[in-house]
Amino acid sequence: LIDVGTDSLTRRGVVGSEFNGRRSQLFDASLVAISGRELQVIDVGDRDQPEVTSRLSVAWPVDTVASIGNEYLAQFENGYWGWWDGQSRPTTMRITSTKDVDTVVAELTVGTGGQVAGVIGGGEYLYLVTARPNVREEKIESGTIWEYETTYTTHVLDVTDPEAPAVLGSAESTIEGFMYWSQFRGDFLAGGELLWYPSNAGSNGLIWGYPEIDFGGRGDIWWPYYPSGDGTIIITRIDDPAAPEVIATMPLIDNEENTGIYRESGPVFLESDTLTFGYLEGNWQEDRYQNIH
Repeated sequence: LIDVGTDSLTRRGVVGSEFNGRRSQLFDASLVAISGRELQVIDVGDRDQPEVTSRLSVAWPVDTVASIGNEYLAQFENGYWGWWDGQSRPTTMRITSTKDVDTVVAELTVGTGGQVAGVIGGGEYLYLVTARPNVREEKIESGTIWEYETTYTTHVLDVTDPEAPAVLGSAESTIEGFMYWSQFRGDFLAGGELLWYPSNAGSNGLIWGYPEIDFGGRGDIWWPYYPSGDGTIIITRIDDPAAPEVIATMPLIDNEENTGIYRESGPVFLESDTLTFGYLEGNWQEDRYQNIH
């Protein structure tokens, strides 16, 4: 908000918005503003402390969709977790009818941040797993050591009444390495536990590591690979929806000795309580590169 004087401009309060504001109209002490994402009604009676009194989503990104029975859809928007800048935004679930997917009947924020990694329906509940990265910094005499980890959180969402959803409970598990780009599929084991398992095993991508390669007079370069993202399974007890409990978290592939190894994603299959998977592994053996299935 800016006060416009005869020969001066004075900055007053600030109102945050998703994307840039496009239009606004003042009605007495209420300002109605619309952006590319939402319409907001703002009380500007106190111009130094404006307050958003209501908002309506008019457009939104959709990263994952799940069915709620035959009449409703749950549309999930990724949250944000910036370990480098301390900023975060929770995951958002918007429920619409299957006949009108552009009209939101309920909106629910879930967790503290991170991207949607998987969702599965189970009766009156939806089970959502989100992932967020984190970095721990440790100062030593020779410099700084960075420790990377990924936190997975399983949320139990009550959608008995699609117009009044609620988060019943959440359970976290943290593993070493950046693996938050993994996408999970969900299933229920014979004992009723919830199993999250990756869509693919193995990894591909870009990070600098070993081995060194001599490029004929142009010096050595580092072969790109990354040492994580090899897929993780998470088993969670959900017999009490208000208090889910992670009972096992395990990577599918051992990363202890993966220097110089490049892995190409392979398929993962679940049949009954047996999980099988495969991947292509490439590494340097003396002076040649070889692939192993």
